[in-house]
Amino acid sequence: MNKTSKYFLAFLVFAIAGVLYAGFVGRQQILQRKDDYIVYNEIQTSIAKEEGLQDSLEKLDELQKKYKDSYVFNIDKGFIYNSLDEQEKSQKEFETAFKKNNGLYKNVSLLLVYAEIAHINGDNLRAKEAILQAQMIGIPEEYSNVVDKLISEIDEVKE
Repeated sequence: MNKTSKYFLAFLVFAIAGVLYAGFVGRQQILQRKDDYIVYNEIQTSIAKEEGLQDSLEKLDELQKKYKDSYVFNIDKGFIYNSLDEQEKSQKEFETAFKKNNGLYKNVSLLLVYAEIAHINGDNLRAKEAILQAQMIGIPEEYSNVVDKLISEIDEVKE
């Protein structure tokens, strides 16, 4: 076997090993992401049922360590803290989500949830700003009674 053939064979072995290794690592990542997806779905169910919220909060922290700056985790934490009657933490999580993704300022239902939490915290200026932003977009009819009540409560505090 000549020298060129040996180099070619060595390169071929190295290339095949690299492809096999990349395939193995990729498969492991896919399996891990599937597991994380299952955990995330469990968290969503927990939020919807308002059960096991503290455990869900811990799971969200673990996922957030893996996937870093996803505003989705902040929104989920905001809802969990709201359900746990920890409105200050809830407000901070929603504000963090808004900072990470300015597009959330176009989400009327999220703006109204944030406005209500801000109002509960006594942060009526931010609550009013969120309501005004939602009104500029257009508040659906089904939310109008809630918004009217919230505005009247904010106005009562001013007086």
